[in-house]
Amino acid sequence: MAPLLVVFCLLAALHGVEAEDPLVQWGGGVVVSSQTLSLTCAAYKRKVSEYSLWWIRLLPGKGLECVGVIWAKGDTQCSPHLQSRVSISRDATKNQVFLQLSSVMPEDSGVYYCAQDTVIQML
Repeated sequence: MAPLLVVFCLLAALHGVEAEDPLVQWGGGVVVSSQTLSLTCAAYKRKVSEYSLWWIRLLPGKGLECVGVIWAKGDTQCSPHLQSRVSISRDATKNQVFLQLSSVMPEDSGVYYCAQDTVIQML
């Protein structure tokens, strides 16, 4: 199951989101070890309840890694080795998706991105 998640994650990252429909993310900054990283990703034209949204991170010297996804129907799936520390949720009324990574470690240092599918999902 884990390789499948990585493949989907990479495909989502490569497809990205149309330039005229950007995602905006904020939060993060410097987080001390053992604290919680909190990020928010907002969509302005597309509804987060109609598309899956992925959280991806770029780790120095390691490349891209999928953190997890929240599917259009609201189910979440996380990378197995992060599952116990990751929480992904959304607020459809604000059109925002949230990532929380608890008990951060130096190995979690990197650049975190959100990416949204370009194909609508019918529920």
